Parts: sequence; structure tokens; C-alpha cells
Amino acid sequence: MLVQRDKEDVYFNFVNSINSDVTRKNYEYCMSRFLKYCNLDLDALLKLPQQELSNLIIKYLVSQKISSQYKTVIMATIKHACEMNDVILNWKKLKKFIRSEKTDNEINGKDRGYTHEEIQKILEFSDQRLKTAFLVLASTGIRIGALQSIKLGDLERINNLYKITVYRGDKEEYITFCTPECAKEIDAYLDFRQRRGDRVSYRIAFLFTAAYDSVIHSGIYLEFSPKVQIELTNFYSAIKLRNETIEKLSRYYDTFFMNDKSEERRNRWDSDRTTFEIGITDHEKYIKQRLDAIEKLMDEEIT
Repeated sequence: MLVQRDKEDVYFNFVNSINSDVTRKNYEYCMSRFLKYCNLDLDALLKLPQQELSNLIIKYLVSQKISSQYKTVIMATIKHACEMNDVILNWKKLKKFIRSEKTDNEINGKDRGYTHEEIQKILEFSDQRLKTAFLVLASTGIRIGALQSIKLGDLERINNLYKITVYRGDKEEYITFCTPECAKEIDAYLDFRQRRGDRVSYRIAFLFTAAYDSVIHSGIYLEFSPKVQIELTNFYSAIKLRNETIEKLSRYYDTFFMNDKSEERRNRWDSDRTTFEIGITDHEKYIKQRLDAIEKLMDEEIT
């Protein structure tokens, strides 16, 4: 059964009924992959007859060579979109098609962790940024989607390791710890960024920035289509502007208390700093938008 609705409302109902930003991002990604498989938009998908829609979901679940846990997320995504738009399906039946696929990466039917030899091989062929990101994932167990949200202020040094706050400010917030080896790699990565002119002393700066400069200033840049080149240029310019704002804030702080360290002066600093931080946050949002646009364009070119 399907209640009459406007086309624009369908996706709106889907995304705006999700409380967690993390869950929303995961659901949007899963839905985009499913819609690409169906070659339909969400409105057209939900207007399909019940049996046809069910068959599409079943075929998609069966075709995906992924873990049952990931298929459960896909199912939850589709179910949420249907329920938020008054589409009723036999979910008990559809759930029967969630099965794990046999792979070489499992023991007794369960996914296994990477061996030390496999980790070493990956690190051997990784650059500084990728090596650090992989060690953070391997030593903390966090989801890969959490990497882009970690800021320098989320790291707290405790002896020879880091305590890391994941999804700070979200209801899914939690803490984890990395290994001493990973902590050394994080320090080396931040030192590497600082030597290249990146400002890494500010707490709201992200731990992992995109490798924009290695792409922009290499021959790889010319291999992309004109559309991607334009987005990469915008992306690079946005990061430069963000870094300049952080640098300006740092210089401002150095001179602000030079001759006056009174309480009144400190209160004014708090107000001015907030203005800077809002500007930096706006830059970060724009950078994320440009990155999403680049990934979408590149995904379209590859496929």
C-alpha cells in the first residue's frame, strides 16, 4: 500500500527522520548504491508494485558478496525508507535472504582479522597518510567512516599511546585507545604535515586531511576529466582558505595578549575566537561538499 505524496517529500522523509548524523550518512550511502543498482530514483522505486519491489530487494541482497552484518545495514536502510513513506512489505520474508558469503577471509564462518604479515605488507606499500589511517583502524577497531570525523582535539596523549574520542558530540560517542606503534605513526604523520606547512596545533583541525596536494601537483591531475579537475581545484582552494584562517587565528592569538592580559581582554578573546571557529567550521563543511562532489564524479567515470 502506498499513500500519495510529492516526489520531493520521499527523500526528505527518508533522511530527516534519522537522528544520528553517522547513521544518516551510512543510510544515504547504502541507498545510493541500491538505487544505482536499480537504475531508479527513490520516488520511482517506492512506486513499484509490492512484489516487484520485494524481488528487487531480494536480488540485490543475494547479489552482494558481503558479510551478513553489512547486508543487515542495507536492509535497515531500505526498510527505513519504506516505512517513512508508508510502503508496507513482508520484512520477515526479506530478512531470510540475509546470508554471509563464503570468502577466504574467515575462520569457522566468521570474518577474521588481518595477520601481522598482511598488515606489514599493506604498510610497506602505503604513504605516510594511508599508513597512519590503516594503523588507527587496525589498532582501535573503529569504523572506516569515523576516520573523517576525528579532530586533533579528539586525541589525548596518555603515556605512549592516544585515547581517541570517536563521534564527539553525537549520541554514539565513545572512546577507544590506539597502540604505542600507532601513536608513534600519528606523531610522525602530524610532524610530516607540519613540515609541509599544514597547521596541526589547532584542536578543531581534522586528523586526516585529503591528499589534495599530491594530486593537484602531479601528472595524475591531468588524467581526470575537466569536471573533476575543476572540483579538485575548488577543493584545493577551499583547503588553502581554511588553513589560512587557522593561521590567521594563531597569529591573532600571539599578538592579542602581547600588552594586555586582563580578564576583560580574555573575555573578548573568547568572543573573537568563536567567530574564527565558526568561519573555520564553515570552511570544513564546504571542503566536505567538494570532496563528496569529487568522489561522485570519479565514481561515475570509473563505472
